[in-house]
Amino acid sequence: MKINEYTPEQFSELEQLWTPLERGKDMTVFQSYKWYKWLNTAYTKEKMKNYFRKWVYLVCFNDHNIPVMIAPIQIVRIGKSIKGVGLDRGAYFIGRKRYTDYMTFIYNQFNPDAVDCIMEYLKNQFRINRFYFEFVLENTEFSNYIIDKYRITGQKTYSSAALYLPETFDSYYSSLKKHAKQNLRTAINRQKRDELNLHHEIVFEIDNSLQQQLLEIRAQRLKDKQNKSVKKITSKLYNWAYKGINDLFGAKMNVFECLNDQWCFLVKHENRIVGFYWGIYEKDHYYVIYAGVDKEYTWYSPSLSHLYLWIQELYEDNPLGIKIIDFTVGDERYKTDIGGAVRKIQQLFFTD
Repeated sequence: MKINEYTPEQFSELEQLWTPLERGKDMTVFQSYKWYKWLNTAYTKEKMKNYFRKWVYLVCFNDHNIPVMIAPIQIVRIGKSIKGVGLDRGAYFIGRKRYTDYMTFIYNQFNPDAVDCIMEYLKNQFRINRFYFEFVLENTEFSNYIIDKYRITGQKTYSSAALYLPETFDSYYSSLKKHAKQNLRTAINRQKRDELNLHHEIVFEIDNSLQQQLLEIRAQRLKDKQNKSVKKITSKLYNWAYKGINDLFGAKMNVFECLNDQWCFLVKHENRIVGFYWGIYEKDHYYVIYAGVDKEYTWYSPSLSHLYLWIQELYEDNPLGIKIIDFTVGDERYKTDIGGAVRKIQQLFFTD
């Protein structure tokens, strides 16, 4: 096997090598060529990039000169972190802190020899022996191999959830927990009792006006969350330092500019958006990246109740052919209340 190294400036040369590999069973939309093409634009925007880190795309070819694996890697050449602020010297996935909820090497068929070849290249070429692989889905062939092969020095586990729609609505409804069914009934009855005529729709054209409305609703939630977390002066200082480091080494990116197909589930009161789920999709797999509820309507649980009503409609007439609604990383209760199955995400830190 051999490794060819591609720079961000050579990214367009990767398309024919990349797209056959992104179809593997362990892959998600976050391993697609289109997603990384959008991420790659960040390289030209980031400040001080050449002093402290380098982006590389390592393509592993087999003996027949066929690409079998791609590793999108960020090399941090000089670095230090203190309680999560900053980055230590080592190798990271390209995509961290950039809306990429699932990260891994790109492969169609997993090949352990290709992993070893890439790791040896990183050690020999960049003198790197510390690896910080974040947001790796548990029980993929890649994650299992890394855990078995290397000495894990740090490991954290996070949650994600995805709703796999069964064959019938009865099967779906039966899968919901008792308290979730009760909460959904309560929310729908509240809306009827107060004559709050909400309606929902799904759209695929996300113009600037809609983007702004979604961001304003999401900002309400983020502000409330931040206010709760900055009561202590130490928390305020930490958040200030964390934001400063990110602003220094990372360019701000607008996820609405990503190249993947976008979708948005909207709940409206007349023309006012009171709840939404926004994300990207690939075939029958729909991912949620942003979610939000107008704080004036939280009493009615508009997003969750109407997502349930929409799912019911999908069983009656599903022209979109949706099979999976993936709520991505986060342990918010609504994800399991609507029937999502929990999937673990690992952060694997190891040396070699």
